[in-house]
Amino acid sequence: MKLDKTLYPHTVAIAIFAASLLYTGNRLFSAQSQAVLAIETFQSLWLLFGALFTWCYIRPLRRETAAKFFWLWSISWWMLLFGRGISWGRDYFPDEPKLYFRIISIVLIGVTACALLLPVIRREIIRRFRQESLPVWDILLLVLYFVIVDTIEHHRLLAFLFVYDTSRTDLLEELFELPFMFSLFAVAFLLQRNEKLVGAKTLPVSPSVLHDIRN
Repeated sequence: MKLDKTLYPHTVAIAIFAASLLYTGNRLFSAQSQAVLAIETFQSLWLLFGALFTWCYIRPLRRETAAKFFWLWSISWWMLLFGRGISWGRDYFPDEPKLYFRIISIVLIGVTACALLLPVIRREIIRRFRQESLPVWDILLLVLYFVIVDTIEHHRLLAFLFVYDTSRTDLLEELFELPFMFSLFAVAFLLQRNEKLVGAKTLPVSPSVLHDIRN
């Protein structure tokens, strides 16, 4: 495993933003349902952006089959998170039968989980862990933000460190999901950028270009 220990500016910016939520989330932001809804809507748009960005990344490039499968699998993750964030559509269509939302959840979870049964996906995951440079700080903070969200959502032992007023629990949960989503996109973007740079270095050079270089 190769570790990229670079502390990128975006990593610092996201960390500062996350730390500021301790004050803004407990003091400045409104705890009304409209504020929570606005944050949830932004989250949904961000997750869709992550899926669209990845799709646009793999479309114009000549990629190996394994890489294509891996990034298509990552798109299924973006869509799974999007579906979960909107309660599988229940937030926008509350009057529809629950069976519809159950089917949507089964499809999104099933596609993402069953993809791991494909050998090409498993091999590509192992290869990336062994050969690619993983952004250490982004991944560590990504895990930290997830733990904070889980702590707030399930009222765990250390929840009092982040929630000073229990009436703001839902608001703070949604707010702390933002740095998690930003970091998730940052990790994906760095992997894509590094992959693109490696691909550019290994592209074959045409004979005409070689002739021009020699002359």
